[in-house]
Amino acid sequence: MRQLSILLPTYNRLERLKKTFPEIISNQSNKIEFVVVDNNSNDGTEMFIRKYAENDSRIRYFKNFRNLGPNRSLYRAVLEANSDWIVIIPDDDYVPQTYIDELLITIEKNKNCGLIITAKKNQDLLYQHTTKISNGIDALKVAYSHSSAITCLAWNKKNIKEKKWLLDGHIYIQVRVSSEIA
Repeated sequence: MRQLSILLPTYNRLERLKKTFPEIISNQSNKIEFVVVDNNSNDGTEMFIRKYAENDSRIRYFKNFRNLGPNRSLYRAVLEANSDWIVIIPDDDYVPQTYIDELLITIEKNKNCGLIITAKKNQDLLYQHTTKISNGIDALKVAYSHSSAITCLAWNKKNIKEKKWLLDGHIYIQVRVSSEIA
């Protein structure tokens, strides 16, 4: 079993993926898997990802039978993930080379926590170094005060109650996951 599942939802973003995907998968750790969920793209995304997956067993590709919308597509990625820890990296995000390694180290040190909040170096944060926050609501306040989107945060799937999720198109999965953990 892998230690971390990196979820990459995508939809008709082939040109962006050509720029970001090689960088995202450049980490060579066998502790990670990449779960790509394609929301039924028709721009060549499938062939592009499958070429990479042929040479990298850590890449798992799933294509929805029709466009299910971003919430259900991301929910599928969570369900397909084989590890306890998940992180969402959108198809157009760039992450520093060291991000995944640092995240794996942090997970190893904090296996029983529910949420790991990441930040850029020298970012004006409430906490300037690794800090454990016991209250889930306080952790969410810190996370949401420093990001307009809750991506690149790591969640422990053991703390998520999937059956309670509302998939009515009105709640982003990241918000639901965060709420469940809090």
